[in-house]
Amino acid sequence: MDTAVTPPVARQYTLVFVQPGKDYGWLVALAGSGHSHFFADRSLALTYAKAWASANRPSKVCVNGAGEGLEHEWIFR
Repeated sequence: MDTAVTPPVARQYTLVFVQPGKDYGWLVALAGSGHSHFFADRSLALTYAKAWASANRPSKVCVNGAGEGLEHEWIFR
């Protein structure tokens, strides 16, 4: 009798990054893409990123703040 437990398969999420622009505003970028979308307001950038991630599941939205590091994260399965 085989008693080995097979771990669940790791999910591959499409990553959507939201981060501050160089001088002002916010950028939304898809991991691996050379393109980004600019938004003057953070809430607009988050709304866009979450809507895109929700429509393209499984996805993960990662918000980087003004400092170095992850501020928030949402997972859409």
